[in-house]
Formats: sequence, structure tokens, C-alpha cells
Amino acid sequence: SVGDNAVVNLSSNNTHSTGNEFSSAPDGEEEALLTPIVCDTGLQCKKCDKVFSSSSNFRRHVKALHLMVMKYACEHCGKKFRARSNMVRHVEDVHMGLRQHQCKICELSYPRKFDLQRHLKTSHGVSNENGCLS
Repeated sequence: SVGDNAVVNLSSNNTHSTGNEFSSAPDGEEEALLTPIVCDTGLQCKKCDKVFSSSSNFRRHVKALHLMVMKYACEHCGKKFRARSNMVRHVEDVHMGLRQHQCKICELSYPRKFDLQRHLKTSHGVSNENGCLS
């Protein structure tokens, strides 16, 4: 049985960042952060004190929030992303130049609906795509 505030090392070889992940943590900090404090309620993060009931949830939390693990890299420019969807959007916007949302007033195009809505409001005083004035 592990006592209150004991430290358990969960950073075995299968939990370290793989060759496909990119961590922003300085050398040595990754293993220290992946070692939780074991308390009565679960596994406590050393950085923010949040408690988790499973080691997989704890590791996911540390990697995503404190180590800033970036699993995906753009094959065109090398920019790194935490989520695949963000990388895909980056490739579409930056490298493929996809602009699916076109302004009906001036014909400028934008990659996302939000960008078009912002353009309509700031450039034309329109609050929606139907041309209603704000």
C-alpha cells in the first residue's frame, strides 16, 4: 500500500514521448512531471494539483497541458500541432490556400466561416451572411 503523498513513477518506456511527439519541456522535466503524487483521491499533478483516477488520464493531462506535446508536424513547413485537426486546417489554409467562404459584397474569400463573418461586420457593417445590417 502506498501512503499519503507518496511519489509513483509512471514514466516507463511506453509512456515517454515517442519519436512522433514533440515536447517543449526542458531535459529532465518531462520525467519529473510524469511522476504524480499519489494521494487518497488518486494521482495528483505536481504542476497544478489536479487529481486523476487513472494513470492514463494523468499522463494525457500532463502531456497536453504542461509538456505541450505536439504529435503532428506539417509536412510542408514543420510547424507542430497538438491535434491532427489543427494541422489539417493549417495545411488547408496556409499551403493549399482553400478559401471556401466568399463575401457576396466584395468577393474576398476566407478559409473559415468565422473569418467571413468578422470581415462582413468590420468591413461592411453587416451582422450575418444574408446582408442584414448590424
